[in-house]
Amino acid sequence: MKTTANFLKIILVIFLVSTFFNCKKDEEETVDNNTPEIQTATGDIMYIKSINESNDPVISFDYDDSHRLSKMTFYFGSTSPEFRCTYDDDKLTKGEVYYDNVLKFTYVYTYDNSGNLERCDFIDADPDNTDTLYWTFESNNGKIVSIVKHNNIGPVVKYELIYADDSVLKTIEYSFNNNNNWDMIGYTEYDCDNKNNPLYVTQIPFSPSIEEMVWFTNKNNILVKKYYDADGTLEDTFQSVYTYNDKSYPETVVQDGQTNTFTYY
Repeated sequence: MKTTANFLKIILVIFLVSTFFNCKKDEEETVDNNTPEIQTATGDIMYIKSINESNDPVISFDYDDSHRLSKMTFYFGSTSPEFRCTYDDDKLTKGEVYYDNVLKFTYVYTYDNSGNLERCDFIDADPDNTDTLYWTFESNNGKIVSIVKHNNIGPVVKYELIYADDSVLKTIEYSFNNNNNWDMIGYTEYDCDNKNNPLYVTQIPFSPSIEEMVWFTNKNNILVKKYYDADGTLEDTFQSVYTYNDKSYPETVVQDGQTNTFTYY
């Protein structure tokens, strides 16, 4: 459950692994930042344009005329997969992943009558892959508090999410055993700043991976992650050191000796 890699590499690796094993630059658009209704730590809104490593983009972000995220492009060696968004009543209903403009797989999101995310289905574009893979969600007061991954056999892994205000304080991981019960196998604790997480403005669940869920839906930035096993023994610690601009958004982050920079529209 633990990892010490730079968080952008975590996102990229999870993204690519989900493409191949869960079965695998457009022109920039100027965005008017005056009308969106997203609450941030300071009340100021900035739309993230890219996250960079050594002045080269690792992830870039595009938005539609309604300030909704329309596309993310991931730059991973010679591969630049795209995550393209489709909305219905401002809810993300479909996320399609393309490699070289060829559809590889799709996430389909469904919601309950209160507008909370209820399920995400993984659909492989390869008709020969008939494996079942989906996630179910439980929410409380508009926040996701449980994620369960299912495959052809049934439930596999469950995560419980515990919050402090609008950021995740702790996630607990369970594995489904042969007795049809959940075994707790470890947990992760998070310390956050009181600044604006630039990914929060996207307001999308993106991938059901717990790492990506936390990074994209936390209101604040994660400073420290501590990984514990089922007995409560600390296994690893992962730290991030940020600098911020005058609107309390990150300008740089240092993780495992690697510096990433943020640009905004």
